[in-house]
Amino acid sequence: MRLTLRNTTGGLIEGRKIELEDFEGIRTDQISNVYVSLLNDQNSIVSQPYEAKIPRMPYNEPIPVDFLLLQDLDNVIVKSIYGDKSEEKKIYLQKDESANKVLITSEQFSQEADLGTRANYDLTLELFSSTANVYKLDVFNLPRQVAYDFVEAQTGARLSQVKFSQDVNTRKLALAIYLPDRYDSTSFVIDRPMIFLAAAIPQPQINEVADKERKYSPAEFDRLGISYVRLELVPRGVGRIQVRATNFYQELNPGEVAQMNLTIYNDGTRRLDNIRVRADAPLDWTSSIVPDLIPSLMPGKEEIVSATIMPPPDISVGDYETTVRTEAYANNRKVESEDKKIRIHVAASANILGTAALVFLLVGVLAGVVIFGLRLSRR
Repeated sequence: MRLTLRNTTGGLIEGRKIELEDFEGIRTDQISNVYVSLLNDQNSIVSQPYEAKIPRMPYNEPIPVDFLLLQDLDNVIVKSIYGDKSEEKKIYLQKDESANKVLITSEQFSQEADLGTRANYDLTLELFSSTANVYKLDVFNLPRQVAYDFVEAQTGARLSQVKFSQDVNTRKLALAIYLPDRYDSTSFVIDRPMIFLAAAIPQPQINEVADKERKYSPAEFDRLGISYVRLELVPRGVGRIQVRATNFYQELNPGEVAQMNLTIYNDGTRRLDNIRVRADAPLDWTSSIVPDLIPSLMPGKEEIVSATIMPPPDISVGDYETTVRTEAYANNRKVESEDKKIRIHVAASANILGTAALVFLLVGVLAGVVIFGLRLSRR
């Protein structure tokens, strides 16, 4: 940034801090020791050098001063100090309209996201054109299974085009990328970056990039004069675990042991490691899981474990619960799992002698009824 300063005083200057301290003021044709700096709206210095010194400024003679801006700003405050005076002027910077395009930038150009979630990219669009002010927003080189939206940062409205006005040449947007719950290797690969382009397309070039099935290179966009930003997203698999069984309810008689097979299923999209299964039985009960540790389990695969739950000898009649808990890790992160409840009903022991006597009594009654009926029929 180049500033041109000019001494236009041509009159009375307070001289206490210039050259002569014994006079209230002097008429001079130059100003000595002028310090100039550039500030932002928060009064922070945003230039290199931080402060430029001009030893002498003759009257009405332009003096150029070059600064390097450390921030991308629409306006700056020029602060000048000379003698015991300090002046500030706010200056709006003019964009270079000769480029005739939109500059797109993003601070979060590379991100990671789990399957089934979304990634947000903050975009800043800055107009450098005096002719076109309407641009179509689009994303290229993404797999078909991946959806996206352009969202206005302030209102949350979804946009397909953006329009600049004479007073507004900077727009803040957000690009939301939605990853599917499942994937196939033909679309994208887990842990491998997906490179794609977010573009602002002028109206005359819309038809030239209408084919969304093909891959466009940055060189093609440069040739067509289309503004873009290169972004990347690394999809990460999600670890999910399920515990299945034919029936989580069993009935036992005193002295019996509950045995059942449990199916450990990897319902996620990432390999599960160090799967540990345990059963929390009621007080005085004993339980065992074989095997209680599964080293690894690929997505879509399952492993069967055997659960044995033994009640104490003096168990009372009633209903009891045993909780099956699983712990696993995916990509060195713990996987949340749902505990399963096994309900066990302990029935009362049967009285064999009483049952046999009741059966004989019933048979005797039936035999008596039959004999009595036969005798009545003969009479």
